[in-house]
Amino acid sequence: MRGVEVGQGLATRALRGHAVIDHGRVSLRGSDIEEYTFVAEPDFLFDLTAIRSERGVVRFVAEYGFLFEARDAEDDEIPEFLKGGPLVYYWESLDDWFELTSRLQTLERLYDHSQRIASVRDRYSIQTIRNMVAELELPVPGSGGVSDTELEFASEEARLVWQASLHIASTLTTELEQNDARFLVSLSLTPPRFALLPASRTLAGHAWLQLASVILQGLDLTSCQECGRTLIADDPRRRYCSDRCGTRVRQRRFRAKRQKPSSS
Repeated sequence: MRGVEVGQGLATRALRGHAVIDHGRVSLRGSDIEEYTFVAEPDFLFDLTAIRSERGVVRFVAEYGFLFEARDAEDDEIPEFLKGGPLVYYWESLDDWFELTSRLQTLERLYDHSQRIASVRDRYSIQTIRNMVAELELPVPGSGGVSDTELEFASEEARLVWQASLHIASTLTTELEQNDARFLVSLSLTPPRFALLPASRTLAGHAWLQLASVILQGLDLTSCQECGRTLIADDPRRRYCSDRCGTRVRQRRFRAKRQKPSSS
């Protein structure tokens, strides 16, 4: 069955521009601010979960914008070096950014490794899920469609997948509700065609909707062999997330080949 298309969605108003990191905040000010209509693209979620540093946050704000409903700073909240300058000043907490990306990354990894266990019983994925289940202190399934008999005779792999799946379902439900993010039914009449479209006031809500879309469709994930960024495994020949990563690998191999002493 064909599911929700990753990346399609309803328009959301967002703020983006050249961001500055200061006092534990990511901020936009004055003429740096652009308000625009955001529509989630296929790479949006994975660009977000690839963030590992403040520099990554700055790049993301420049391309996509703030994640939450940015605060318009009061006068006493504006840093001293901006006093007397532009009065327009919006900011979001870096702690909130990294907390959100961490939660998304955790669910992304749980889902990815659960898929690998279910399909090929990948040993690395089994150990990864085992460690994550212990770290997150996930409960042993006692409900959610798993009978006592199934639980008693289930393999360790099955139990781990059940624990991970229950956590994924409950976390997605909570996050979608808290971010007021939902799928709406859309209809086009020529010809009559229905579609589910993600709707949220914030980019954070769109991130959870896009992750839910990936999981609902049962899409396989993979990683860029250069930078580790998550990708949809829709083409077995695709090894890199971008031309830049592919070019970097080819250049490195070329330099290594030239530096290798020739045999006489």
